[in-house]
Amino acid sequence: MLFLRHRRPLQDTLRMTPAALLTPRRGWAARHGACFLVLPSPRPGKRARGREPERKGMDMGMPRLAWTGISLAFLAAVAGAADKPPVVWRPASPANFQDASRTAADIDSIVIHTAEGSYAGTISWFQNPSASASSHYVISPSGEITQMVADEDVAWTQTYYNRRSFGIECAGYAGSAATWTPELLDSLVSLVAWLSEAYQIRALHPATTANDTGGWYDDFGILGHYQIQTSGSPAATRYGVRTDPGSYFPWDDFVARVNGQYGPGVPSGLVAEPRLEGARAAIRFSWDPAAGADGYWLDIATDPGELQSMTGSFRNFNLGGTSHDWQGLEPGTVYYWRVFAYNAYGGVHGYPAGPVTTPSAGPPDAPALLSPPDGSTVTSWPVILDWNDPPGATSYDVEIGRIEADGSYTLTHQGSTGVSSYSVPVGAAPWNATHVWKVRAVGPSGTSDASEASFTLALPAPAKPSILSPKDWERVSTNTPTLRWDHGDTPAIWWFEIRLWRWNGSSWTEVWRKEDIGGASGEFVLPDGAIPRTGWYWWAVRIWNPGGYSPWAGSGFGRW
Repeated sequence: MLFLRHRRPLQDTLRMTPAALLTPRRGWAARHGACFLVLPSPRPGKRARGREPERKGMDMGMPRLAWTGISLAFLAAVAGAADKPPVVWRPASPANFQDASRTAADIDSIVIHTAEGSYAGTISWFQNPSASASSHYVISPSGEITQMVADEDVAWTQTYYNRRSFGIECAGYAGSAATWTPELLDSLVSLVAWLSEAYQIRALHPATTANDTGGWYDDFGILGHYQIQTSGSPAATRYGVRTDPGSYFPWDDFVARVNGQYGPGVPSGLVAEPRLEGARAAIRFSWDPAAGADGYWLDIATDPGELQSMTGSFRNFNLGGTSHDWQGLEPGTVYYWRVFAYNAYGGVHGYPAGPVTTPSAGPPDAPALLSPPDGSTVTSWPVILDWNDPPGATSYDVEIGRIEADGSYTLTHQGSTGVSSYSVPVGAAPWNATHVWKVRAVGPSGTSDASEASFTLALPAPAKPSILSPKDWERVSTNTPTLRWDHGDTPAIWWFEIRLWRWNGSSWTEVWRKEDIGGASGEFVLPDGAIPRTGWYWWAVRIWNPGGYSPWAGSGFGRW
């Protein structure tokens, strides 16, 4: 029986550049200012599939060492912090796994199983060519670890999840607390911690199951078989329901121990400082740095169950520092929160902090950024009032008044709106006068003070339109021709006036007029009878608005 103890299995090591080989790693070495050379792992079973590696010095798969200018004694001392726990190589039948060349980029999970049988029986079964099943590792109640499939190969142990994961079978039964002997758990912690560190797998146990990810599991980390083939999921319908490692498995303690191998310390000194910001609330969260942490996750929810399950109101922030200011929160609301630190090897949850309640809200802040701004002149219609949207505002009260010649104020209009703009209705703001408008924000806890601004509505007289047709004495063949003109961008067109004259041989005689043509279409069809008979005609159009009349524009045409 050969025991192998070897270094980090980073499959890409031999393809790395010399500079990359000397890159400082995170974790123990980084925390102690050390730099070490990453050495490739032996590949159990890859040199002679199904056979124990031959013991011929360096031919066991251990790398040949080259002088790098770094003390080999120093290398051995530092790299020892990342040693793989001792394993016994007992290869599974080649018929029971898939030969592959996986790297750390292909693997994001470790799946823990109970074998539902003995240690020896599990190993024997995986060596049976008819089993069509295998696992990378099997652990005995005494803590012995057998490796049966090389890390880079795909073991057949968790159905559709095989290619992205490692499988570890623990001898015993999911329904028995006796399965989890201290020796087995110690070895499992060491193995999972080493795999997490070596392959950069997130050392967390997500609360999700296949039923939370569309029926087919798509989360990652340190998993139980039950999460992949969850009762009621399509995955379980196809492959069968699994419940291992069972309810006796100590997930919280196990994950904490795994992270204790290489992960950061636990954040401490958690403080939450709630405050009110107008109609909304904010909380500043802070904590003391955790040893060895590269960053922190801040989890927040309004329900403790949703904080645990990471669903519903759950919110999450990835932070580089030790504080976060969360704004735009609901006033008078209880929030539950926790912080955990992470580094390249995983994360460690901090203890959930006590709930924090945001202050009850006052009225919203008064609106700001009013437009048109105070003292402005408006020369177009319609007039649109705009302002910002203060937090907590659900509607707005609008008031419009006029400044009289003696300086007094006359209210001319009141209204309300659910958005931060308001169209002034016709008649609420007469032309050629100065107006004051006020707006108040309304929220669940009251109404803000009024914000106000004044503007003068001064409408200029319209510009002279341009005749389009008929013009320049062209001839028309109908008694109801369409008159067309272009009035450009004349503001606030209220109506048009059209007149028609006929040449009687010595003078022009008016034969038709219309003074109340509304709209801004720029065309009008003469009614039947406006042109009494053939001859020469002259037509003219002008525009009126409260600023005055435009000049007349006209042209002649013939009817024959």
